[in-house]
Amino acid sequence: MPIRNAAAIGFYPGEKEELIASIEQCFNQGPGEIPEVGAWSNKVLGGIVPHAGYIYSGQVAAYTYAALAKNGAPDVVCLLGTSHTGYPAIGLMSHGIWRTPLGDIEVDKEFSDLILKNTEIILDDTDQFLEYPHNQEHNLEVQLPFLQYLFKNFKIVPITIPPTDAQSIQEAGLSIAAAMQKTSKKIFVIASTDMTHYGAQSYGFAPVGSAPIEKIIEFIKKTDGEIIDHITKFDYKGVLQAAHHTTMCGPGSVATLLVIAKELGANEVKTQKYTTSYDITGETEAIVGYLSAIVL
Repeated sequence: MPIRNAAAIGFYPGEKEELIASIEQCFNQGPGEIPEVGAWSNKVLGGIVPHAGYIYSGQVAAYTYAALAKNGAPDVVCLLGTSHTGYPAIGLMSHGIWRTPLGDIEVDKEFSDLILKNTEIILDDTDQFLEYPHNQEHNLEVQLPFLQYLFKNFKIVPITIPPTDAQSIQEAGLSIAAAMQKTSKKIFVIASTDMTHYGAQSYGFAPVGSAPIEKIIEFIKKTDGEIIDHITKFDYKGVLQAAHHTTMCGPGSVATLLVIAKELGANEVKTQKYTTSYDITGETEAIVGYLSAIVL
């Protein structure tokens, strides 16, 4: 069976006990407690999570995972992410294993096949997930230890979605939604993104200059607030359009989640936490916005 080995050690600790302690710290510093997994309620469809190193965004991600845990344990987690290397295809790993310091997670081939039968826009990209660029991509991998810490005996379906046209996003989202309607499995859909990336040296993006910091933070929060407004209105086209003028790195994954949610009758995107890396670390040269949200 194909194995996708951990490649993002450094974003999170590589030793099992240290990783567990790091996850628990994220919950304690974020939502304030380690959540208990409730009985499945089918109320929460999924959520939006950041994907920076745990010391930067882990406590923000923990808000979404705490809310998911209260909704119960899933059978499958459909992970929607981006490609930081610019890989252009919407690609799905249909079978295999993803390995982290907390163990192995199997890809759900049955649910993957349901998705692939519904569309030609999503490709079976299993080989690419084991080769460049996906084998070095971190944005989906950093979600797995949180899921492994909370849940047992679940599988995943990892999908990468680049910033692309609205028609492709709609087709991808509708195909995933159709697959969800055809299965009795309990499923969460998680979209991975970081918001505005600000910094002339780090990101080549500094529209209001390099000082004062108050002006920069005001700009970042205003920019991200406008994107979040599109998200809360299920305006996936607005998210994609806004991405042309910002440095949000996962507009395709978020837009696809919104298409899925709207098709399945969700009626609310609820922000759990929004902040910036500056608010967490005080670092000023490179600042990133982080959003945690759930879809109901």
